[in-house]
Order: sequence, then C-alpha cells, then structure tokens
Amino acid sequence: MTRWQKGFFIVLLTSIMWALSGNMGSYLFKHSDMTPQVLTSFRLLGGGLCLLGLCLYEGLDIFSIWKIKRNIYFLFLYGIGGLFIMQYGFFACVNYANAPTACLLQYCGVFFVIFYASVVMKIPPRKVTKIALPVTVVGVILLLTKGDLDSLNISMPTLITGLLAMLGYTISNLAPISLTSHYPPKIVAAWAMCIGGVAMTLVNILGQTGLPDLQGFSYFALFYCVVFGTALPFAMYLSGQKVVGPTVASLLGLSESLFSAIISLVWLKEIFTVTDLLGMVCVLFGVILMSLPEKKPGLVKK
Repeated sequence: MTRWQKGFFIVLLTSIMWALSGNMGSYLFKHSDMTPQVLTSFRLLGGGLCLLGLCLYEGLDIFSIWKIKRNIYFLFLYGIGGLFIMQYGFFACVNYANAPTACLLQYCGVFFVIFYASVVMKIPPRKVTKIALPVTVVGVILLLTKGDLDSLNISMPTLITGLLAMLGYTISNLAPISLTSHYPPKIVAAWAMCIGGVAMTLVNILGQTGLPDLQGFSYFALFYCVVFGTALPFAMYLSGQKVVGPTVASLLGLSESLFSAIISLVWLKEIFTVTDLLGMVCVLFGVILMSLPEKKPGLVKK
C-alpha cells in the first residue's frame, strides 16, 4: 500500500467515525435535554484537551506554534471560523432535521474547496475527479431523497444551519494547510478545538444555557462524541489530508453521508429501498475511483 493510499483510508475511516458521531448527537437530542450549543462545547473543548494531553505524552512541544504571530491568525481562523461554525451548524442541523441531511448540506462545501484549490492554490483537480465528483454527489442525493427531489424542500432553520456547516467545513479544510506543513496535525487540531470550544462555552455562559441531565446510554453517546467523534478523527483527518490534499480529502468526506444514512437506517430498523442501494453504489464507486493512484508518465525512450 502506497503512502497516498494509506492517507486515503485514514480520511475514509474518519468519515465513518464522524458518521456515527452525528447519529450519537441525534440520539442525545431525542433522549435528553442536550442542546447543539452544549454538545459543541463538550466536543471541541473536551476533544482539544484530550489531544493536547496526547501530544504532551508523546513529548511534543505544544507551545512553539504560538511563537509566530502568523500562526495565531490561522489558529483562530481554523478554530472559530472553521470548527466553531462547522460543529455548531452541523449539530443544529441534526437537531432540526437528521444526521444524513446535515452531512449532505455540510459536504456541499466540497465544491468551494475544489474551486479554491484550483483558482487560488493553482492545484488542478485530478482527472478522475471530473467523474468521481458528480457520481458521488448524485449517489448522496439519491440516498437521502430516495429519488424524490421534492424531499429536498427543507425548513428555513435546517437550511440556515446547513449553510453554516457548509461554510465552516470549507474553512476547516483550507485554514490549517499552512500550519500542518510545519507542525504535527495533532497540535494544530488540538489548539483549534480548544479555541473553538472556549468560544462556544462563552456563548453558552452569556446565553445562560444550562448543563444537560444525562442518563444511561446518553453518557456513552457523549463520551463517543468527544473522544472517538472529535479528538481522534480530527487528528487522523489532518494527517490524511496532508497526504492526499484538500480536494481528495473533501470528496472522501462525502462518504460520511453514506455511512450516516446506513447507521440511521439500521438504528431505526428501516428497510433499504432500491434507490437507497443505487445511491450507495454511486457513492462507493466515486470513492473507489478516488482511491486509484494516477498513472505516472513513463520514460521516453530514445
């Protein structure tokens, strides 16, 4: 397995972890008085502190990144403009609709990432992207609408929070690129999550939002959201993105919608329709296309 393929599978694994996290959040909203604001605080601040502790355990210098003023700007951009907005927008959308719908709206940001990478960063899309992107998007739409495009008519709160998640997703994919090229991705993610978590906590304090009353499985759901739905996948995603690039990582992220829908259907004991299966096939086909390495030009024989 090549280094690029390892990065590919790391990003794909984070999509599965995030998909389960979105459904855990949906469970919390339905079975407790947890709010999107409080869950966002727990996820970002708790996940950030976990990562900082891991970095210290590994002997990494977690404070050197603060010594350069330019780094501080990108950390706050990533932490507040990216993670804060993305996480709150996503879970608010889950609360108003469901996890698969929130995934679909959030990952529409992939178009902005590809546009930015092509125009600003001068990174042309891989040739296979022209096939994989539309096929993957069609698959996600089929999966979440069951072929009925009228079902895309969503409420205004769902649309607004979905757009927030989309904006945060775009910034989260682009803001840390310069940082992860000089510092371990775990340190970058840890500080950004702490910044976003503190900001969300301040919002909760000013809004006098109380702590939720959790019972039973809700405790595990919250634990999963913090550790396996935030700390680990964010560090893994940045490591994988560093290898495969922002465009491929963003496209792979679309598979979260697929996994989220599967988890939702299994959890709710729903039956797969032919349209569901067709959508899954399209998404998997697009993801597999992106996993194939590009052919290297051969040597010209004289």
